[in-house]
Amino acid sequence: VASLFFPIPDGSALMYRLIGTASPPALAESYDIACKAKFNKVHNITIKNWLKVPQRFNVEWKFEVEDKALFINGATIFDVPGDSQKDYKLSIYALKAVQSKFSIYFRNPLTNEFIFYKVV
Repeated sequence: VASLFFPIPDGSALMYRLIGTASPPALAESYDIACKAKFNKVHNITIKNWLKVPQRFNVEWKFEVEDKALFINGATIFDVPGDSQKDYKLSIYALKAVQSKFSIYFRNPLTNEFIFYKVV
């Protein structure tokens, strides 16, 4: 529930009460990343800041099925300047041949807005 207020030049005003629900954001992008076993692979993911002010994101990974032979590493806090984009460096290391699926969430802790990517 929200309200919308419009002041009119003649001194009057219009006020509307808005009722509705917001759906979660759509998938930003999906990546298919192939890397050799026992070699570190660094993949850049471009994160766009949709606000005009700098944004700080908390970063988390969620695996569909976790595999102990796969190691994912990257910054857990990521800053992006206002109205710009910046590359997030995702490091992937596998001990053996494995296929895994996971999602990476970039969440603003103040507004709880987020953007997410899927990786195979």
